[in-house]
Amino acid sequence: MNLLIINGYSASGKSTLSLKFSKKHDYALIIQDHFLFKMNPSSLKTKKPNSFNHEIARINLLSCIENYMKYKKDILLEGALVSITDTDPINISDFIDTAKKYNYKTTVVTLIANDSVRKQRQKKRGNTLLKHIDKKLIDASDRQYSVLKNHRIDTSKLSIKKSLEEIEKIVFFEHKV
Repeated sequence: MNLLIINGYSASGKSTLSLKFSKKHDYALIIQDHFLFKMNPSSLKTKKPNSFNHEIARINLLSCIENYMKYKKDILLEGALVSITDTDPINISDFIDTAKKYNYKTTVVTLIANDSVRKQRQKKRGNTLLKHIDKKLIDASDRQYSVLKNHRIDTSKLSIKKSLEEIEKIVFFEHKV
C-alpha cells in the first residue's frame, strides 16, 4: 500500500495534480486545507488559523489517514504540510511515521514553481496569499526539502499532463520509502 504526499509552494499545482492523480489511480484524497479551513469556521473567516486550529487539523488528518490505512487503501495527502511558526504543530514526519506503522510505502513529492507563474495562477483563481505568509511557506518547504531530500518537481514550465506524468514516474518507478 502507498502513501503519496504531495506538498510544496502555494499555486504550484498541488490540488489540481492531486485530484487528477487520485481519480486516475483510485487513491483516497485527503486535503490539508479542508481540515484546516473548511472544517473550522473561524479559520475560514479569518484565513489565519491559530495553533489550536493547526493542532486539531493535524490530529484529524492523522486519524483520517490511519482509518484508510486500517482498510489498506492507497492514500494521497495534499497540502503545504509545513510549520511556519513555532506554535504550528504540522510536521510531515507524523504522517511518515503513521505510514511506517502500517507498513505503507511513502513517497513525498514537493511541487515548486517560480514566483511569476505562481502569481499568475493565484490571480487566475482569485486567491492570493499575503507576501510574508507566502515567503514563510516557501522557506518552510525549502527547509523541509533539505532535510527529507524527497522528490521535487518544478511545475513552472510543465503542462498539467506532463507534471502528472512526472509524479507517476516517481510513484510507480522510483518509489522512495
